[in-house]
Amino acid sequence: MAYTPKAGPDPSGAEPDKAEQDRLQERLAAIVGRLDKEADDRVGKRLIVEKRWLQDLAQYHGRYTEELVKALKEARKSTLFINSTRPKTNTMASRLSDMLFPTDEKN
Repeated sequence: MAYTPKAGPDPSGAEPDKAEQDRLQERLAAIVGRLDKEADDRVGKRLIVEKRWLQDLAQYHGRYTEELVKALKEARKSTLFINSTRPKTNTMASRLSDMLFPTDEKN
């Protein structure tokens, strides 16, 4: 069944009946429920990625995650962090930059 829009208000001036309003309200509630569920699903999926980003950022800056720091302190272990991530990341970024934008050739 195709939707045919009405041109302007009802010429008879009659209000939509209660059954029509209830039907529209139910359809609207179904749409809102579906959109709300989809938004919650997307936020849940994004949360996993953002948590991984935060862990990667902490490692790049040479810091343990808060959970690991707490566990190390409770176990009275050393909190020394040897950061090999930053130099390797910077080296790779430099290599990619040289490959994508060479400076030894004429443009």
